[in-house]
Amino acid sequence: MYTRRKLKPDTSINGFIPLIAISSVFLLSLILFGKSVALNIGGTLILTLALFTLIPYSKTKNLGFLISSIYLFVLSLLMYTIPPKAVFASYPGKLPPHVGLLVVLTLGLAVWLINLMVRRKIKWRGREIYELAAEGLEESSNTFTQRPRPIEKLNYTKAELRDFGDFLKKNLISMTVMDDTRLLILPLLNSEEFPLMYQFSFPYENRSWVSFDFEGNITAKISKKDYLYYKDDLPFDQLCDSLGKLYIEFFQLYIDGKGVRIIDKMDDLKISIVS
Repeated sequence: MYTRRKLKPDTSINGFIPLIAISSVFLLSLILFGKSVALNIGGTLILTLALFTLIPYSKTKNLGFLISSIYLFVLSLLMYTIPPKAVFASYPGKLPPHVGLLVVLTLGLAVWLINLMVRRKIKWRGREIYELAAEGLEESSNTFTQRPRPIEKLNYTKAELRDFGDFLKKNLISMTVMDDTRLLILPLLNSEEFPLMYQFSFPYENRSWVSFDFEGNITAKISKKDYLYYKDDLPFDQLCDSLGKLYIEFFQLYIDGKGVRIIDKMDDLKISIVS
């Protein structure tokens, strides 16, 4: 059954910028300097990207980021060590054993990464979050306001909040920040992580968030930027309520040991693996 999406189509190419940049530099180097220099330049760029990919892994502990970093590291070693004559041409004789091993590792890690991508394990779930929050809401007059909206009051411990926040980050459901007074949950669209993951502090003032404070109060805010991602003007207070209650539902599922149901709920939307 067809379900009309509430969000505008994703047209961002942010996720492809590193690939486009490295491919462009590699091809330019190949034309200007030949295979040997191009392989060394490409290997250096990919090695740099492998190191940068460890930063989001350190912040989320998501397996996909670690596998991506290892894959890029092995690929860079392959580019450093493969005989230039073996690239884009038939190579007389056998490849050196260590090069053959790197080829096998590169292919194996690539298959693993593709599997993770298809299963949406390395995809930020902000689009799913916003779609779920808007379920059942119909277009109304523009009622947007910047104020956070109180949602509900719950009982929980700091340890439960910390574990819940780690679960959300590890599964790329949302980014979380825990300070002296609250757990702050920030939905991220799949194209937004690149500038945000590499900042020392995570800016949230102009972003959408849901707060679970240590007194049990849950509060939600939707930014104007995120509100305008929707195709229609939706009733703002109801949208905030829905977003807050969605995370309350997620929290209760997690506490009950049913975290996998959260993943299932988002997978059921069948949103593109690159959106």
